[in-house]
Amino acid sequence: MLLRMDTRSRKRLVVSVALLGVLALSACAGGSASKTGKEAFGSDNSAVKTVDDVYEFSDAVATIPGKRTDGPWKVEFTQYWTGLPVLQHYYDQIKEDAKQFSDITLSTSDGGNDPSKLVSNIDSAVARQVDLIIVAAGDGTVPAKAVERAVKAGIPVIAMQKRIATGDVSMTVVGDDLDQGKQQATGLVNTLKERNGGEAKGQVIIVNGPPGASLTVQQNKGFKEVISKSPDVKIVCDQNGQFKSDTAVTVTENCLQANADADAIWYLGASIGPALQTTLKRLGNSESVFLVGGGGNTETLKLMEQGGTAGSIQYDQIFCDCALPAIAAAHRILNGEDVPKEVIVKSPGVTPKSASELLSKNSGPYVTWPTLLPEPWQ
Repeated sequence: MLLRMDTRSRKRLVVSVALLGVLALSACAGGSASKTGKEAFGSDNSAVKTVDDVYEFSDAVATIPGKRTDGPWKVEFTQYWTGLPVLQHYYDQIKEDAKQFSDITLSTSDGGNDPSKLVSNIDSAVARQVDLIIVAAGDGTVPAKAVERAVKAGIPVIAMQKRIATGDVSMTVVGDDLDQGKQQATGLVNTLKERNGGEAKGQVIIVNGPPGASLTVQQNKGFKEVISKSPDVKIVCDQNGQFKSDTAVTVTENCLQANADADAIWYLGASIGPALQTTLKRLGNSESVFLVGGGGNTETLKLMEQGGTAGSIQYDQIFCDCALPAIAAAHRILNGEDVPKEVIVKSPGVTPKSASELLSKNSGPYVTWPTLLPEPWQ
């Protein structure tokens, strides 16, 4: 399905593809969902040509509890933690995105990295009789029972960022962590080939995420699946950087001390690339060792742009922005319109060659695809 873009108002691709896909649902006979994974980026998004799927929409249509009422509506967004920059960005972004819908009043709450507090926040929203709840959980098992209580009370629940382990969730809007791991491994292998006359060989350090975290598990699965196809690419060190810059720096120093011939570092954590590049420069490894990660942090892409193919950071990804599709879907649900049961948000890859074009179209802390709203949403 090709998105026709109006030239009057410029917005993120997250808006256009997600909302267009949702719009397509209500146009289908019998309310069946539209599968619109293939999406053209358009002439102003020519920097990345290798990514076909930006969004995937389930065939299943969401089952919505309770009876819809006329607006205005009260929507609660509760997140398990805002202690990492990327999580704070989600928290701030959804509040900004909600301003597009004048008939929605958004309240927010932070779980403070305390599972019981996240559950309490959901129960509190139910007690306040909000019209819909959006939950961004760190561990999908934690809020499951609270979500079931909300749905039993007739309140739809959208899971954002991470899936929640209950069939009662009305809708899920998540990134594809498995695919991101595969993309980052492919970017790493391709860079090794470029540096070795076409041969995929080299030693890799992994600055990992916390064991058991959904993103860690899924990205590692995808990454190692791709790496396993290149037997001369060896993982020589794998330690937990905890998604934190200071810990990641310590891990990098320790791994490089034990593996002086390392060629590449794969790191997990949306904002730690700049700290690792600074570390490589301090240690004298900024050209011999390159970095691959993901998260679409603007500072990271600026370093990619400045360093070019000789610099440390050689591959990143567009920020996986789930906030706007979630609040837009909430608005459609409250209006009594169909939405897909699940939306998977893809994260296209970025190289030093494409970083400049993307930065020229973005001004926020995280880089997303810039584009236009479909005309029905202007």
